[in-house]
Amino acid sequence: LASKDETKLKLVRIGTRDSELAMWQAKHVESILGKAYNHVSTKIVGMKTLGDKDLKSALSTFSNKGVFTKELDAALLLGEVD
Repeated sequence: LASKDETKLKLVRIGTRDSELAMWQAKHVESILGKAYNHVSTKIVGMKTLGDKDLKSALSTFSNKGVFTKELDAALLLGEVD
């Protein structure tokens, strides 16, 4: 983030799972950013991950890591979130 002296508003897209806890955490970060940087505008981008979508399978049955983060990682790499 740039200095507080900037007048141009910068949008920070906060990527998060759309679970209740993750949304609370994202809103907390959003609040801190808003207080610390007056030139920053925020947008929370919630998304469901494989771990959120598949509620029937035991977590131990998933062969890959990132059951709750893979979609967030992809959104970050694609520039959809910051």
